[in-house]
Amino acid sequence: MSIDISVNIGGGAGQGIQTVGDILARVCLKCGLYIMAINDFESRIRGGHSFFQIRISDKPVNAPGHGINLLLALDKKSFDLHEKELVKDGLCLMEENETSSKKNIIAIPFLELAKESGGKITSNTVAAGACLALLGAPFGVIREIITEGFASKGQDIVDKNINAAKAGYEAVREIKFKFAFKWKASRPKGILIDGSKAAALGALAADCRFAAFYPMSPATGIMAHLASAANDFPLVVEQAEDEIAAVNMAIGASFAGIRAMTATSGGGF
Repeated sequence: MSIDISVNIGGGAGQGIQTVGDILARVCLKCGLYIMAINDFESRIRGGHSFFQIRISDKPVNAPGHGINLLLALDKKSFDLHEKELVKDGLCLMEENETSSKKNIIAIPFLELAKESGGKITSNTVAAGACLALLGAPFGVIREIITEGFASKGQDIVDKNINAAKAGYEAVREIKFKFAFKWKASRPKGILIDGSKAAALGALAADCRFAAFYPMSPATGIMAHLASAANDFPLVVEQAEDEIAAVNMAIGASFAGIRAMTATSGGGF
């Protein structure tokens, strides 16, 4: 039976959605699975709704899926917004004090388990452990990915996050999830690369010589990747005072005969 599962992690900005998605993605990569992810976030530091959706398959995938098999709602708003996207027999994991009485919701005390594991800041790691447990992932691989991911922060942080992941893993271990699958030991099929880095590498491969930007996510990532390569390529990267200036610089550079680009976000556009 082929594997084709979509997991959506939703919550407010600042709740660590990206960390959960990154752990899931790296565990899948380590086990030789293919993934395609989208990261949707608002241009604010805290608040608003953001989500990270990852499609997991044993075959190459080139687009996100429409239905959600597993929803991790870090706040009630995420459940309200994405409930209609859950497929039949899909499940939602939600903080215990945020839940409703609907049968497809599993209440997990993420914050309480995080505090017991070493600090509430690890609640997103608790959530990652719970998601991966429902999917049937082996805990040994999760431990390995967490150790690699948090190694630069010291052994104490590594241990706290491993304990947090274990707590989330054990909290749902007895729950039968229809879309769980057997994970096989396999080599990674490729590398993880985000869209901004891919765009920057594509521009370099196309002999881009000039890039002008006004920094606003997600365009900032493209600028940062290009700027890091500027010393090794015949490339000038310029930070402009606003998006209008940036696009005019790119047009002017193109009139001068070189390949030029700019990038912007929805707000900048």
